[in-house]
Amino acid sequence: MLFFLEQYTEGQAKDLVKSCQYMDSKKGFLEAKRLLQENYGHQLLIAAACLDKMLNWNAIKSEDRKALHYYAIFLRGCCNTMEDVEFLDEINSTSNMRNVIMKLPFKLREKWRTTA
Repeated sequence: MLFFLEQYTEGQAKDLVKSCQYMDSKKGFLEAKRLLQENYGHQLLIAAACLDKMLNWNAIKSEDRKALHYYAIFLRGCCNTMEDVEFLDEINSTSNMRNVIMKLPFKLREKWRTTA
């Protein structure tokens, strides 16, 4: 399990996991998981990271279907992540929603305004 945890992390998180590789495998996995939770599992940090990525997303061109699809998947992931976190209201604020909508191609923004 520790091997898979190391495989699916990168940067500082991977370094934390690697620091546990010489422990007994079960103990190492539990310690790595604890360290990751301690350093990266705080709800406010998760919410802030989602919001930051959302607000810094590049505008999507009207002909770029892949980028639009990827943005939709990312936004769904943010909603799913935030569902159990107490910071969903921050994403739903008027200014943040306006910024999210401004990433969409013009025609979709117009359609959104009509629907909303």
